[in-house]
Amino acid sequence: MELPFPRRHCIVCGKKFLPHHQNQTLCSDECRKNRRKVYRETLAQKDYPRNWRKQQKLKILSVLGNKCILCGRSQSILFHDKSFINHYHTDGYVLAHINDFVVLCKRCHTMVHFLNRIFGLSWNEILSLKKKQH
Repeated sequence: MELPFPRRHCIVCGKKFLPHHQNQTLCSDECRKNRRKVYRETLAQKDYPRNWRKQQKLKILSVLGNKCILCGRSQSILFHDKSFINHYHTDGYVLAHINDFVVLCKRCHTMVHFLNRIFGLSWNEILSLKKKQH
């Protein structure tokens, strides 16, 4: 009789076990309980500074600028993808495609997406509206 899934090693204790489904990585309930502890220990071994995410954001903002390009505010700023395609980019992606992003404050970011969704305006059309105002 052939086994439905090959034997595996538990990621917590290292014992061999026969999984019940193809994604099973733990051999017992005890290992499920210890999983969080092991996960924390492995994170502690990695040498990430506590404020690594903030450092990455500051690095990107130093390249893009520290003020909203529409209103000039410097509080609550974030980077926005000009193509309106995806908001969930890694910092490495943003740095590699820096010309596709701009800095906006939260208020202008909300307005830009409103203009895009409701009126179908592209990024260049929104910028031309801004220039007409001034």
